[in-house]
Amino acid sequence: MKCNLFLRVIIFYSFFFCSSFANAKTIPEQKAISWATDKADILVSVLSSNNPKTKEEKTKVLDDLFLNYVDYDYISKFLVGRYWREMNKEQKLRYNNIFKEYSMNFYRNIPLDMGFDVDYKIMNVIYDKNYTIVRALINVQLQKGTPNSIALEFRLKKMLV
Repeated sequence: MKCNLFLRVIIFYSFFFCSSFANAKTIPEQKAISWATDKADILVSVLSSNNPKTKEEKTKVLDDLFLNYVDYDYISKFLVGRYWREMNKEQKLRYNNIFKEYSMNFYRNIPLDMGFDVDYKIMNVIYDKNYTIVRALINVQLQKGTPNSIALEFRLKKMLV
């Protein structure tokens, strides 16, 4: 059971940290760290075992984060792979909607009072051609004395207006 819960936590954080904004332009390091810290603070606060909010309130906060900061279109294309090019517009739209609903229902089924400590640390920021990449380490304390670390990498793009 704990292993299954831990796997869900990994997938949950992976979806959250696969964030992206519109078109390519790197973000300065300090802004990227600030953004990542702000969003991680919100996420850790929601998942904190001592957070008194109801499940509905927590779900609303998570919905806002996921709808505003997860690039579902990119993840959809990645998951479908080479077959994406063979799909027509209607199929792509239908798949994106189904995938988004599935993803949101997936994390909605995770108990939001997990009863263990979660914290994070921003490790570093690097740049590639199109992204500012922020690497973080999520620490999950499932049992006393057994910390589990999840290395995450998320890519940020600056929206060009």
